[in-house]
This record gives sequence, structure tokens and C-alpha cells, in this order.
Amino acid sequence: MSAFLGPIHHMLFEKIKFQNTFTDKLLNAYGNGRIYEDVLNNTEDIPKGQLEDIIDQSNIHGSLQAMIAKVEYRLAYVLCMLKKEKGFSLDEAVDLAKEYGMRTREAELGENKFYTAIEAYTMVSGKLLNGMPCDRIQEILDKDEAAVLWQDRLDIHKKYWDAAKSDVRDFYKIRGAMIAGLIGENFNYNEVEPYKFQIVRTN
Repeated sequence: MSAFLGPIHHMLFEKIKFQNTFTDKLLNAYGNGRIYEDVLNNTEDIPKGQLEDIIDQSNIHGSLQAMIAKVEYRLAYVLCMLKKEKGFSLDEAVDLAKEYGMRTREAELGENKFYTAIEAYTMVSGKLLNGMPCDRIQEILDKDEAAVLWQDRLDIHKKYWDAAKSDVRDFYKIRGAMIAGLIGENFNYNEVEPYKFQIVRTN
């Protein structure tokens, strides 16, 4: 990545904030005082403000990587704590993720809809955090106006979920629901096989 702040760094920072905002929504919707304190004592949040004001510009790559680690671990830890609570189920997190994706799409598109799978995939890849750009995790295998098939070359999330003693399969369920919300009713999202995913137009 560049040694100077550029569009790619700002785009990555928006992805970091997108995931962290979902974690905040999850915590606010289902957390309690004890969980708030536990999360505060055992995770790190990212600083508030503009990227140029909070990043170490002598170590842009390292600063962004550190932010990714914080938000990845924080989501895993919050979900782990919530699942220990009586009455909370993963389904609630999944439903919230789909709504979050849907509200994001509506905020950006209004009444407009995606007409091609490529447009829908662009929304997804522009929002979801999947490592550093230089990691090149996502690889498109096939694409046309009706469908996009891609794979994650490796599981870059599992180490954070393992560290939080959480189940990375929960992450993929949450992410899948978020994708479904982001792409809208004209498309279906499918996990074709482990680490291989597809967006397909339905009409």
C-alpha cells in the first residue's frame, strides 16, 4: 500500500467503520451493563474522527492493520459475550445484520435498485471488511450481469474469532445476512461451498 494517504486508505477505513458500527448496534440492542463493562475492559475501539487525524502517517499500513485487528476481535468478543446471556440467540444477530445491510443500501440508493449482479457485488465488496487490499483475499471466479461467483482465498477472520473463543461460523452467518441486505430483493446470495460465494439475479 502507498506510503501516503489516498483513496484506497479511505475506502478501507470506511469498511473498518462499517463493521465497527454494526458491532455497536449489536451491543446497544442486546447488551447490558455487565457486558458493556466486559467489552470495555477486554477490547479496544477505534478512535473517532477523520482518518488523517487519527492515523500514524509514518506507518499507514501498520495503523490500518491494527484497526482491522481491533474491530475484528471486538465483533467476535461481543457476540461471544452475548451468546452467554440467557434468551439471546444468534438469529437475533443475523436479523440485525440483514437489516443493517438493507438500511445501508437504502441510505445510499434511495428508491433505486441494482439491475446487474456486478452492481450488487460492487456494493458488497465496497462495504465488507476482508483484510487489507494487499492481502487480495477476494478473487472473482466468474461474472456477468446475472451472477457473480467469487472465493475467499483464505479465512482471514478465524484467528480473531479463535482469540475471542468464539465460533467463526457465526461470523459467516452474520456476514451472509449482511450481504443479503446489501444486495436487495432482486438478488439471492448463496454460499456455494466453504469460502466460495455467489450473487444471482432472481428476475
